[in-house]
Amino acid sequence: MAKRALQEINAGSMADIAFLLLIFFLVTTTMDKDAGLMRVLPPPPDKTLPDQQMDRRQRDIFIVLINKDNKMLVEGKIMPVYQVGEGSSRKLVDAAKNELGEMVYVYAGTNSIVSNNDLMRITPNEDLRDQVKEFILNPMDKSNLPEFRTVNTSLCNEKITEATAAIQANTPATTTELADALEKASKEKEKWEKKLNAIKTLETYGSGQRSYREAPMLVISLQNDKGTSYAAYIAVQNELTRAYREIREEYCKKVFGKPFAELDTETEEDKIDAIETIIPIKISEAEPKEIK
Repeated sequence: MAKRALQEINAGSMADIAFLLLIFFLVTTTMDKDAGLMRVLPPPPDKTLPDQQMDRRQRDIFIVLINKDNKMLVEGKIMPVYQVGEGSSRKLVDAAKNELGEMVYVYAGTNSIVSNNDLMRITPNEDLRDQVKEFILNPMDKSNLPEFRTVNTSLCNEKITEATAAIQANTPATTTELADALEKASKEKEKWEKKLNAIKTLETYGSGQRSYREAPMLVISLQNDKGTSYAAYIAVQNELTRAYREIREEYCKKVFGKPFAELDTETEEDKIDAIETIIPIKISEAEPKEIK
């Protein structure tokens, strides 16, 4: 009996099948999306200003660095990211990864491993939050902390008038330069209108005050090392954000008689907008690099 030759498989068909399988897996596989945080970047320094003016601007920037050993450099001073306990009895804690990639906590300045009892009470370093709050508020008007100005109805109306004139001068925007100038003027007008609305809200629902203090150049600059642990990064982020949150809570109680977190998003939206305008969160994140 004659043997029937086997039919060869078409190489082109195999390639088509492989391609279809690739498309199938690409479409059906769930991929995580990158997440980011909204942050306000500090303005670039004006190199045309005299050195004394450049130095003065440094008072408006609060710098926090985190190295690969999860230690912070806060305004030039070394500070551990973590602490144990509360109040004056709290102990500062260093954290690092061992050879196995595990997080190891030791009491700052010693080789003593954190006890199991203390391990349950490790929290972010509150000293960082306290320093950030002082920087944001500058209650004693110190010369090495942000410079403040008074925002009132008169200043808002003046700035709105200037922005409106700039909008009219650059309309119609027939060139790229005019379009850029028009966009800048429109944003400036919108910014000062929000400030004016915040003052009106304070007058209507709050303590009746017709002005507030702001530090327009203030910014908190955060930069971590490529080897910084994610836990340390989040701990520092939380403390920076928590400082702003506590300031908003305290200010809201003062002017509206209730915590910021308790404001109704539907019926008290104007109050929420006022607090967020008066106390904006300004945290700048630089690209990670090697920090010693």
